[in-house]
Amino acid sequence: MYLHLIRRARLARGLGAIAAVGALVGCASTVDPSEATTGTAVARTATGTPTASPTPSTSPAATTPSIVLGPGHLTITGPDSTRTPGGDAARSVAELTELLGAPTVTTTGQDHCVTPGTAYDWDGALTVFAPEGGAPLETRLGAPAVASADGASVELEGPEGVQVGDDAGALLAALPDSLTESHEVGGETVTTALIGPAEATAGETPGRRGVAAVLRGTTVTAIAWPVIVHGAGDC
Repeated sequence: MYLHLIRRARLARGLGAIAAVGALVGCASTVDPSEATTGTAVARTATGTPTASPTPSTSPAATTPSIVLGPGHLTITGPDSTRTPGGDAARSVAELTELLGAPTVTTTGQDHCVTPGTAYDWDGALTVFAPEGGAPLETRLGAPAVASADGASVELEGPEGVQVGDDAGALLAALPDSLTESHEVGGETVTTALIGPAEATAGETPGRRGVAAVLRGTTVTAIAWPVIVHGAGDC
């Protein structure tokens, strides 16, 4: 229920478009009863000669490209296929590059709370980080969409279709305290909320881990994996 409420703003825009289409239909001229037919529908030409309407296409609708972030994996849907490369860094980067084009590549060294590794970034909208030593691939979504290599828009989503820019106030209110953690940053509340399946963690940073939405107020500003809330560490 609450996930449906998140999309209310986008749904309102869609309803506006539907209303506009309805207005156009209402303004269409009516057909004289004497011209009604019981067989093939007809369309009038400028000279009034009936012509058969085009046969509707039966080809399947084109699939909208999308990348969905789940716990430990990405699901990449392109024009012709759906792939789930899992947590393998080389395979994930190769398939993302095929769809989105070449990323910006940077490397990091060891530092407090920073693991050495390589980051692959597509315009700040999608970043995957491959830590050294085979640690799980880390992923961050920073926008609701990113451009593909051929200029098409590729949707970026977290669990249940949550996107950057959503108003997630209803989602936040429905989550238990064990799945959220808030801090004050510059006088504004920043909340980390686990929005997908969460698992308990052990060791040095016990808590709950999963895909998280980062919110300023109630607006989603980023979606990331893996994120731990209520952990004992200071990172």
